[in-house]
Order: sequence, then structure tokens, then C-alpha cells
Amino acid sequence: MEKNVYLSIKLSYDFLRSEEAKSLFLLCGLFSEGHAIPVPYLLRYGMGMGYFKEVYTVEEARSRVHTLIGKLKSLCLLLDGDAEDEVKMHDVIRVVAVSIAEDEHMFNIPNVADLEKKMEETIRKDPIAISLPYRGDQVLPQRMRCPRLGLFLLHTIGLCSIQVSDHFFEGMEGLKVLQFPGIGSSSLPSSLDRLINLQTLCLDGCRLKDIAKVGQLKKLEVLSFRDSDIEQLPLEIGQLRRLQLLDLSNCWRLEVIAPNVISKLSRLEELYMGNSFKRWEKVEGGSNASLVELNGLSKLTTLEIHVRYAEILPQDLVSVELQRYKMFIGEARGRWFVKSETSRLMKLERLKSVSILLRNPGMRMLLQRTEDLWLETLEGVPSVVHELDDGEGFPRLKHLYVESCSEILHIVGSVRRVGCEVFPLLETLYLIGLANLETICCSQLREDQSFSNLRIIEVEHCNKLKHLFSFSMAKNLLWLQKVGVEECDELKMIIGPDMEKPTTTQGFTEINAEDDPVHQVTFPRLEELKLYGLISIEKLWPDQFQGMYCCQNLTKVTVRRCHRLKYLFSCSMVFSLGQLQHLEIWSCESMEGVVNNTTGGLGGSDELKVFPKLHSLSLFQLPKLSSFASPEDTPGGG
Repeated sequence: MEKNVYLSIKLSYDFLRSEEAKSLFLLCGLFSEGHAIPVPYLLRYGMGMGYFKEVYTVEEARSRVHTLIGKLKSLCLLLDGDAEDEVKMHDVIRVVAVSIAEDEHMFNIPNVADLEKKMEETIRKDPIAISLPYRGDQVLPQRMRCPRLGLFLLHTIGLCSIQVSDHFFEGMEGLKVLQFPGIGSSSLPSSLDRLINLQTLCLDGCRLKDIAKVGQLKKLEVLSFRDSDIEQLPLEIGQLRRLQLLDLSNCWRLEVIAPNVISKLSRLEELYMGNSFKRWEKVEGGSNASLVELNGLSKLTTLEIHVRYAEILPQDLVSVELQRYKMFIGEARGRWFVKSETSRLMKLERLKSVSILLRNPGMRMLLQRTEDLWLETLEGVPSVVHELDDGEGFPRLKHLYVESCSEILHIVGSVRRVGCEVFPLLETLYLIGLANLETICCSQLREDQSFSNLRIIEVEHCNKLKHLFSFSMAKNLLWLQKVGVEECDELKMIIGPDMEKPTTTQGFTEINAEDDPVHQVTFPRLEELKLYGLISIEKLWPDQFQGMYCCQNLTKVTVRRCHRLKYLFSCSMVFSLGQLQHLEIWSCESMEGVVNNTTGGLGGSDELKVFPKLHSLSLFQLPKLSSFASPEDTPGGG
């Protein structure tokens, strides 16, 4: 590296007046090269090392971490990661970070063949932090003997099982943070109990059977067994009275949690049990943990949990302190793999009745606060609004996924009862396999903010759906960017009438000239339209819509197996599509022309103005296609 590059980066580091920011920067340099840096682990390691001053809760520490990350990004010392809870460090920045860290006795040991020799060299330098990559064929030292070592991070490379000596942790009594994943033996090293100052312990991906020894580490504040094969959480864990964060995510073999263990963790703020233990007892006094134990965790702000039966949920399960939650209620078809970047998620699956759930005031409150809602294979639910939402219209919901709920007729039932805004913050809507779904909205929406933030809608295998949007819904979709519809056998058009208004003999809504909702529908931000297997669709829009200046940002249109569709666009509409770049039409048996030019409005020099940015055109298996713009004889492919 050129000296001036190093000095420039070093100057940015020195410019950081905050010792906390400097410590976090050096901590980032200890992560494996080329890998994303998970923000939750920065939080856990930073807490264990005591980097954050005048911080007393996990929530305060999280806020501090995000503030510090913002400072480091502003100086280009960190970059955004691919996911919301990740950051990255540029390779050049990382080289400087590793160099500075070594001056502070913090060592990121490279992936070398002779690991034992390299470790001996590092130990002689009296380290305070070590980050170590590990392959399955390498040998760890018998003993570390690093009295000043405060942080030890071991990173496994690929799938490997770590074998470690019983004496390995001798001479590490000052250790505060330990990440030691992939332990292959059934029990922990006997020397682990020497780590009396340990505050963060991450034993992720281990095959441990006996974890009782962890209960002797009385100063622990953060404990993680994420992705491990543990089968029970023993009584000894209840001795960890300082514990603030417990992560049991993806411990899918966990079948036993000793009664009253969780209730003894009175300082617990965050409990992660997604895709993990689900054998909750209904009441206390059984052979396993009870949900009632959670009631005593007055400091709990974060909860991820799976409850198989809604009837065992306590009425007072939810604390007002609860700020983040991912709750799965019902029977799962497989493991729970819902990935979401929102902080409040609820998934309801395979429930024969949701009435028990809705009679629980705590669960009703959580539904109202939910940002990401998944509904799968529910019975007794004819609509989402207002069956599940207490008539409030889900004011905070950002993402809605509904699948295989055969009794749902409408996503939004009658709004006359409440006249409220419906889904004002909703960004994505997925409707899959709803066999009896007739409409998304069964009546006219009164509020302009209903659905006003929707970005993406995808609908598949909803065979009774006649149209995707009603007029009153469509006019609110000013932020809509992507529409995908597949295999909806009875779908006639993308936009159709509001059900509650009188219709003409042709099936369209009667509209007064002075109050025509069609003229308010423009989809100004729509970028992608995908239509697959719509065997009944004959036109995309009603006739009133054909001449509108709309969809001016549409860049990609893909249409396949829409066998009754004769034309895709009207000639007046195509002049709005100046941004269209990709057009694909496959296997549409009745397609006569891409543009319906029956009025003769497209011809002469106008042809050159159509789709000026189109660079990809694919027309395949269109047996009736005679010209690009039928019926006028205009060139353009066919």
C-alpha cells in the first residue's frame, strides 16, 4: 500500500474524537476478510468489552452502536452491507485497521498452514484481542496462557468440527468476550469455568449435549447457542442473574427447558427462540417451561418465539416494554425461515380458529403493532380487514403475505363500518393460492391514504379473482413499482369496478363525468409488469383507461400464456411508455398486435416515437400476430 493512502486512512481514524468509535472500528477489523460484519455481533462483542460508556441496557447499547456506525460511514471507514443489519469494510481500509489494531495488541491472525507456530508468536506479544480463522485440519494450542486477553474470536472456515483441549482456557482468566463456534464434542472443556470475568459467550453451531458448566459463569450478560444441537436448557442456566441477552435461535433439537429457568433471568431484555423450542406448557408446574414465566421478565424488549397452540397464550404475555418481536403461532410445515428486516413480525399458520387469538387482548395489541404479517392455511377468516385488526386497518403494517387461506373472500372487507385508512404504510403484498378470493377490496375506499405506500404486489393462483385493483384502490397507488400476476384463471382485467357501486350492462362502474376515478389512475412510478398464465384476460385496462397518460416509468413488461389477449396497449397509451426497455410476449394464442391501432392513430412519423428506449424485444409463439401495430400496416416486427 502506498504510504500516502495509509496516512490518509490513518488520519481519518485519528480524527475520531470518540474512543468508542475507534474501538468499534478496530473491532470491525477483526472480522474475517471479505465477509460482511453483522451489526448484532458488534453489539454483543462491544457490550462484553465494555466499549459503551454510560450505557445500561441492550437497547441503549444498540442505539450507541448505530450512532457510531454512522460516524464511521461518514468518514468512509465503513460501508453499507447487503443487508440492513450488516456493514462492510473496504479491503484497503481493513489493511489499515489491522495494522492499527496490532499497535494496540489486537491481532487478526491470517489463515496460515502452521497455525500452532503463528499462535505461539502472537501469544508472546501479550495480546488483548485475537481473531483466528480455523479449518478442520488445524491444531489449536493445548493452553493459551494470555493473561491480558480480553477478546477471543474464532471463525470456522467451511463446515468443520473443532476439537479443543480441556486445558485450552487456562491462563485466560481476564477474558471478557469469547466466540467459539463449532465445538464437536458433547461437553465443554473443563477449563471453561476459569473464565470468571466472561461477559459475552457465543457457542454457535456446536454439537454440545451438556451445557450445565455455563451456569458457573456468573458475570455473563450475553449468551448465544445459535444453530447448535443442544437438546435441553438445564437448571444451571438460571444462575445467570446478570444475563441480558439469550440467543437460542435455530436450536431445532431443543426439547426441554427446565421449569423456572427463564423466570429466574430477571434482567433478561432480549430472548431469541425462533425455529427452536416450542414445547411450552400451558400452566406452571409441568415438566417443561411455561409461557407464564415470560410474564415476570419485566425488562424484556425483544422476543422471538414459536407457540404451537394459540389457546396456551397467557392473557398478559405481552409487556408494554416489548419493542421488537417475531412470533410464530401455529403448526409449522417445516422450519421457520421467515427473513424480515422489520422489527415486528407475526406469522400465523395452520390455525383452525383465530377467535381464541383475537380474544387475547395482548395478541390483539401485537397485531395492531405488527409491521410484517404472514398468514398461511388459516380457517374461519373471510377477510384480513376487519377480521384480524379490531377495525383499525393495520396502521403500521409494511408487508403482508397471505397463502392457502381457502376461506378468504376479500383482503379488505366492508370499510363502511369504520371508514378508516386501510394499510396506509403497506409496501409489499403477496397473495398466493387463495382459492376463493374475489377481490382485494370489496367496497369503495374512502380514504386517499389507503394502500398509498404500496410498492410491490404479487398474486398467484387466485382463480376467482376477477380484477386486481378497484378504481378507488388504483387511484391511490402513486408509489406502485412492480406488479406480478400468475395463474389466476378468471382474471379479466388489471383494473375493475368497485363492487358497492352500480355497474353498466357491460360490467363497468357507472361514473359521472365530473367525478371519474379513472382519470385519477396513472401509476406514475410503475416500473415492471409481469403477467403469466392469465387465460381469461382480454384487456389490461377498461376502455376509459386506454387514452390516459400513465405508466410513464414502465421499463419492463413480460406477458406469457395469456391466450385471450389480442392487444397489449392502445395506440394512445403507447406514447406514455417512453421509458420501456424490455418487452417480452410469449405463447399468447390470440395476440394479433402489440398495439391496438384500430383507430389508425399510429402511423407515419409517429412510429418512430414509440418505445424510443426499447433495447430488448422478444415475441415468441404468437401464431396470430400479423404486425406490431395491428391492423394498420406499420413496420416494427411481428
